[in-house]
Amino acid sequence: MITLKRALGRWDLTALGVNQVIGGAIFLWPAQVAAQVGAWSPIGFILIGFLSLSVALCFAELSSRFDTTGGPYVFTRAAFGDFVGFEIGWMQWFSRATSQASIMAATAVALGYYWPALTTGWARATFLIALTLAFGWINVRGIKQGSTVVNVLTIGKLVPLTAFIVIGLFYVQPARLTTLPPLTVQQSLAAGLLLIFIYGGYEVVPVPAGESVDPRRDVPFAMVATIAAVMIVMTLAQVVAQGVLPNVADHATPIADAAAAFLGTAGGLLIGVGSMISMTGNNAGQVLSGSRMIFALAEHGQLPAIFARIRPTQKLRLVNA
Repeated sequence: MITLKRALGRWDLTALGVNQVIGGAIFLWPAQVAAQVGAWSPIGFILIGFLSLSVALCFAELSSRFDTTGGPYVFTRAAFGDFVGFEIGWMQWFSRATSQASIMAATAVALGYYWPALTTGWARATFLIALTLAFGWINVRGIKQGSTVVNVLTIGKLVPLTAFIVIGLFYVQPARLTTLPPLTVQQSLAAGLLLIFIYGGYEVVPVPAGESVDPRRDVPFAMVATIAAVMIVMTLAQVVAQGVLPNVADHATPIADAAAAFLGTAGGLLIGVGSMISMTGNNAGQVLSGSRMIFALAEHGQLPAIFARIRPTQKLRLVNA
């Protein structure tokens, strides 16, 4: 029997999940959340984090019963049949593809701050095409190569965020976090919607289960570890931004502005570079998970068989006893 190589460990899967959740939104949207609920924002991050964890636990339970590629597509197909499974699988791939396109464009905008030519015309198009081809080539090489890139970029985005949090906590003004404004239902719901969006992405963790060494154990672990890690990072980042800036809601780039407030120009540069690494890593993860989604659909005969072809170097031959 021929199957995919199983090369991913639990921390590879966790890195994929963290990488997909912490993309570009964490660097921009704290201001949007604060504009709705003010000093309640860190509490909102915690509450929606636990809500996301409840969903992640459902994914973890399902993941303990499957060891094939596809994640939500495989779960839905087993429960509700081919038609509903195809709808979920296709929409999951479509959401990955559109998300990748938007973050690719944002990466060009971020780099355009340093090289303005990258924001328009052929320079922008060439950059986006080259980045897409580079990620495609990496993933054609194999799951281990694609995962290694994701791991490195995940660490690369967490280092500046960790530095921002650890240093920034010493500059927090507690009064900016303890003056809780009255809330309306509309404000709470608006903030909740923003936060649910910010936490989105962990559902990709089960997608490459067919290439995991021990998917029935490692995928559930990675689901829970992903939510725990991102909840800590994003909540503390909100605490620092909100506790350092007099009115975080007025800042278009709250994390960078807060870093510049206590570290000067170097702080703004640190977060600027971190945001570009973060978006690049998110793109790498989108390519890895999106390509496996297409493979899963084709493997079950719901897309042309060519999309399920496996390169000889990525096959693992198993001999039945």
